[in-house]
Amino acid sequence: MRAGAEEFDKKRKKLGKLYDDNCVYQKLSKKVTDFKDSIPLIQQLKGSSLTDRLWNKLVKETGVVVEGSIKTLTLEQVFALNLQNYSDKVNEITTEAREEHKNEEEIQKIEQAWKQVSFELVKYKKGNEDRGWVLKGTDEIVVQLEDQQANLQNVASSKYAAAFVKEIRKW
Repeated sequence: MRAGAEEFDKKRKKLGKLYDDNCVYQKLSKKVTDFKDSIPLIQQLKGSSLTDRLWNKLVKETGVVVEGSIKTLTLEQVFALNLQNYSDKVNEITTEAREEHKNEEEIQKIEQAWKQVSFELVKYKKGNEDRGWVLKGTDEIVVQLEDQQANLQNVASSKYAAAFVKEIRKW
């Protein structure tokens, strides 16, 4: 699409020398320019980290009613959004999506790590007297806990943590 847009833009520029005052040329020129400007924005949106919540936020910003979700979107619907008019908003939302995705991955790493941790119990005896049970070899677990607490604090302090407040508090 990008190569096609570049090709059309070159042809548009050549025709501009002859037809710059023509209203049909001006409309066509605007369409080609808008198409070319929207290509990088479409590429940003294709990332898998864009959630339905953020997609709905973008649709709301553009004011264009789009049926379905980002996964069922057609190219015609994307162009109807006139993304080239909202490049700042698209950049903001795709950045938010990437950062939220990073935060979500970090929370999942923490969750997976603690699913695999096992605590070993051993009998505690003082002399011949049985005094109950104690955890054995907790040094590595304590280091892991401290590391993940720091990671969780980083996630919690992110300005993109709002979507994960419930999970962050849980951990």
